[in-house]
Amino acid sequence: MEVRTLTVLAILGVISVSSAVKWDDLRVTFGVNPFASNTFVHMPLTTQEAADGGWEKLSTSCTNDNNFYGFQYMLNNDPGITLLYDINGVIAGIQMNLLKSEVLSSKNKYKYDKVSMYQTTNINGKDVFTLTAYFVNPGTICTTGRTESDMKSKGTGDSLYLQNGATLPLDSSNLIRVPLKRSDAIRDGWTKNQCFYGMGYHNFYKSEEFQSTNCEEIRPVFLLYNSNDELHGFGFAGNGLASSPRFEHPGRSAIKSIIGSDAAECILDATQTPGISTVHVYFIKRPYFINCWF
Repeated sequence: MEVRTLTVLAILGVISVSSAVKWDDLRVTFGVNPFASNTFVHMPLTTQEAADGGWEKLSTSCTNDNNFYGFQYMLNNDPGITLLYDINGVIAGIQMNLLKSEVLSSKNKYKYDKVSMYQTTNINGKDVFTLTAYFVNPGTICTTGRTESDMKSKGTGDSLYLQNGATLPLDSSNLIRVPLKRSDAIRDGWTKNQCFYGMGYHNFYKSEEFQSTNCEEIRPVFLLYNSNDELHGFGFAGNGLASSPRFEHPGRSAIKSIIGSDAAECILDATQTPGISTVHVYFIKRPYFINCWF
């Protein structure tokens, strides 16, 4: 994700985003080459599609020992990204999982235990720090769910909720509901950061305050909006170098261009030590068309 002339994306960028964005897909991982096998990858929207694609079901219940809602699936024994489906087998959320064995070190000063969005969970015997996002009201995931036809007609989801507490049930005290309009997000404290081709307009939470905690308690998520002020995706951002092929590892110049010229020095330093692992999550079919011209 280094800053460079993104020739391919610039060419594709002549197509701007729709004036009324529909969440018609689920894709992960930004890359300079939109045609690479590991960039802008489509995620299965139903458990049937997941099973056909080789995804493994990990959950024995929809409430996962009261840790999170939804049936959890993983691909190729890689815990980096896990998907959550409702009781009807329809996509309901996504998780970023950082292996503790990879990100915990004397060089990583990030205070995972102080940031309530992180849970400690275990995937196939491996301890991980887990971040969870839902695309529908979490209270419906293990009760009514959605039908596949609902999902096809109304979209991948209708809202974005970030889990902000360790145990269920979830309510307004341990959920962050993300504004669907960028102007509302800015009013709620999500800083107006910069646009980047193939990503969109970024909003980190109070990035102007990163330096005050030496970047050790940053909210590990950012929001993505299009030129019409509409949410079309988001991203997770963790401290430490995690090895999952789903993750991006932005350098100093990329982070500065995304956050802005006033980016805190501690976040720029973190790109070198201990490193940063991010993943962009898109709700649209062709995120590589996103441009910053309008």
